[in-house]
Amino acid sequence: MEKIGRVEAYNLIDGTDKTKFPNQTSSYRDQLRLVYNSGSTKFKTALFPEGA
Repeated sequence: MEKIGRVEAYNLIDGTDKTKFPNQTSSYRDQLRLVYNSGSTKFKTALFPEGA
């Protein structure tokens, strides 16, 4: 089997701690902010029922 490389650790859902995962470019929460682009951080979803 061919060795492909290493996979960096990341936080797929909440990428707010960029110091723990410096190579992560975005997360689910980051994408919500882009999609809603309202400046608000209260996005109610199934993952964040109280708001993101």
